[in-house]
This record gives sequence, C-alpha cells and structure tokens, in this order.
Amino acid sequence: MSSRRVLRWFRRTAISVAVCLLVRTVWLAGEREWDRAEGVKDLAAAVDEADAAEPDWRWDQLNQSVRRPKPVPNGADLIPEIKRHLPTDWHRPFGTPEFDTQTEGTPANHLYPPEALAVVRRQLTLVPAAVNDAEHFRDVPNGRRDLPLTADYVSTLLTDTQYTREVALLLRWHVVALLHRGDGSRTADAVLASLNVARSLGDEPTLISQLVRIACRRIATRNLERLLASGKSVADLSQLQVAWAAEAEEPLLLFGVRGERAGMHVLFDNMTAGVVDLSQIAECKPMAATDFLGRYGWWLYRGRLPGDHACTLRYFNQAVAAAKQPIHLQTAAIASIPLPPDDKYHILSRNLLPAIDKVSDAHVRSTAEMRCAVVALACERHRLASGRWPVSLADIPVNLLAAVPLDPFDGQPLRYRVVDDGVVVYSIGPNRTDDGGHLSPTDNFRDPNVDLGFRLWSPDQRGLPPLASPASPAEVAPPPRATP
Repeated sequence: MSSRRVLRWFRRTAISVAVCLLVRTVWLAGEREWDRAEGVKDLAAAVDEADAAEPDWRWDQLNQSVRRPKPVPNGADLIPEIKRHLPTDWHRPFGTPEFDTQTEGTPANHLYPPEALAVVRRQLTLVPAAVNDAEHFRDVPNGRRDLPLTADYVSTLLTDTQYTREVALLLRWHVVALLHRGDGSRTADAVLASLNVARSLGDEPTLISQLVRIACRRIATRNLERLLASGKSVADLSQLQVAWAAEAEEPLLLFGVRGERAGMHVLFDNMTAGVVDLSQIAECKPMAATDFLGRYGWWLYRGRLPGDHACTLRYFNQAVAAAKQPIHLQTAAIASIPLPPDDKYHILSRNLLPAIDKVSDAHVRSTAEMRCAVVALACERHRLASGRWPVSLADIPVNLLAAVPLDPFDGQPLRYRVVDDGVVVYSIGPNRTDDGGHLSPTDNFRDPNVDLGFRLWSPDQRGLPPLASPASPAEVAPPPRATP
C-alpha cells in the first residue's frame, strides 16, 4: 500500500472518529438537557405535593414553626453546661467487661454488687458539679436547639445532641447510687430528670437526634423500673405517669423524616447551584474523581440532578405521610415505599437516603416500652390504693388510667399478666407473637420468644440484696407463671 493511500485511510478514519465523537457529544449534551428539563418538571410536581401536604416543610420554615420551650429554661441549653463538667473518659469504667459482668442481667429488684457500686460511687465523686446540674432537669421538661446547617446538610454537626446521651448515662448511675443510699424521694426526682434529658431534644429535625432521644428514653424507663423495684417510697407517682404518658405519644419518627426531607432539599438545591459538589460529601467521595473523565461524569450527572432531587423528595413525602399514620401501621407503610432505582439516574439518592425503616423499628419499640411504663405506674398506684394488684387492666379505675394504650406492634390493647412475684405489662414485641409476658433478662429485644414490657415486683420481692454471683438468664428471669 502506497504512502498516499495510507494517508488517505488515516484521514478518513480520523474524520470518522471525529464525527462519531461529535455526534456522541451532541447526543449526550441533548440527552443531558432532556434529562434536566424532564427532571425540572418532575421536581416541580414533587414540590407541589410537599406544599399541598405541609406548606412549612422547607428547612427555614420548619425551624421557624417548631415548638419552642415554654416556659424557659430550654433543656437543650443545659446539655453543654453539664458536659463542661464531664471529663472525656469519665464513663470509661462503666464499659469494661468486668463491670458488665457484675451488672448485666441484674434484675431491677436486686441491688448491684458492692464491687460495681464502688465503681459507680467513685466515678460520680469525680463529677459533682455535673450531677448537681443534671438534677435541675427535673424542672425542665422541654427543649430545642437550632442546628447550624451546613451547605451539604449531611456534615451538619450534632455535637450537643450526642452529649445528651452522656447526660442520660450520668443520671442512670446517679439513680443507682441514690437507690443504694435509700433516698426514694430524691431518686424519683432524678428519674424524672432522666426522662426530661430525652425531652430536651424536642422535635430536633434529624433522624439521628430522634435516635438519641429514643436511647435516652430507654435509660429513663429502666431507671423508673429500678425505682419501683427498690421498695422505696415515692410521694407522687401520678407526676411520673403524666410525664411518661406525654412522652410516649411524641411522634419522633415524624420529627426526623420531616427534618431529613428539608435537609436533603437544601443539599440538592446547593448541588444544582454549584455550591456543593461530590467531593464535599463523604459518602460520595469515591465517585468524585478529579481527572477529565471524573469532571465529565459530574457535568453529565448534573443534568440528572433535578430528577434525582424529585425522586428523593417524593420518597420523603411518602415517608412523612407514613409517619403520620397510627404507629402500629407505620412499619408496613414505610416498608411499602419503593426505594430509588439502582441506576445511573439515582446515584445520590441511593447513597444518601437514611435507613428510615430502622429508625421506625426503634421508635415502635420505644413507644411500646413507654406505654407499658404508663400502665405499670397505674397498676402500682392501684396496688397502693387497694392493697392488691389489678385482676386485669379493666380493673384499674379511670382516674388512674383513662384507657389502656394500644400495643404499637399490632394495634391491640397492651397485655397484662399476674405472676408469682408480681405483674408484667407487655407488648408482643418485634416478633409479633404473644410470649406470655416473658421479658428478656438482658433487656435484649432480639432474644427469641420474648416480649417487650415493664415488670413490677410484689413488695416482699423488692430491694433484694445483690445476687451472690453472675446468674444465668434462666436463673435471673424465669418465664412468669400465671397465678391461679
């Protein structure tokens, strides 16, 4: 082949490649613009849906319309003040295997062993100012903080929110120390304070915030169970019952998904405006290549942003609607919401959507425990007034319990059982099977064949000495036997 023919072949090939690249570029540019235009229309429809359901759903509007604590003080403001008195590792001894062996599985009606109590007392003596300030929560039942929202939303810091759990842990061990001292009245105040620590989070608009609130509620409810199991006299159980009843009905999942919807809307708006790119989002950094192909890919995907934004917003619109349903219907409603497709058009939504189903599960469990505590307090008040346990929950006068709360797992009234050494109020729990009020000795809802609930011991079974040695689960909490 002559050099002239080779040159012509190369020229034709180069022209063909150039034409193909040009056609492909024009095609992709047209496709990008088409995707953008269709996405903009889809996004407008999703925004209209949100506006129709909740006109104040955007971040600024949502935070302006929140329930501010009335009257002051604001419980959220107490958290950083208390944390200032807590060394970083003050609670480390409570997490050691030795301490866990001494305390885990100890029934609420038994005192902790002397070795564990010595650790509790030693650590509390290191933080007297924090303990004193934490007790002030007894009179502060509300709270709310304004979050300093970042442009990418997902990196918004929740520092004080996380400190809330530390304050709840502080009060957990403060309650233990008070009970060993025999101070029932002050312990009741500390138990109420521990619930108010959870309430200090208010309707803070993130799912993480509400998960922290759920964790703090659990600590408070275990504090309450230990108080009632101690045999110490409490002057006014009605105040605790009112507080637990109010907290039990707080729509924590709704608070969280509303906030996540508003925050993700801010993120997508800022990405569309070029204020935020993939490299600023930890979950997306592997996709944020800085070479030519990476920049080209991001340019192409920006045309798909409105459509992905619409998909994300519509997902949250459905999640908000699900979170407004009665709680026993929420789990199924959340599960029925289709996830964004796993394709090139929904990369951000697939990577950034939170696990709402797991938060929903935690909220249902927490509500079950809180409602059981409310009924248990009514049972205890009935016993104090009449000298006996209620035969059934219908036996409780309406002035002590206006109505039996529903089990958030199946929508039926909570269950009740009289056992040899007391009573148990319970929900059927995550397995949705009535296991006869058999509660996990280690407080583990994942244990098979257990329910969720609240145990009350008979007066002669309260405030018992520490167990002689770490007991097996079967020795600690045998399945309750019905009283003939």
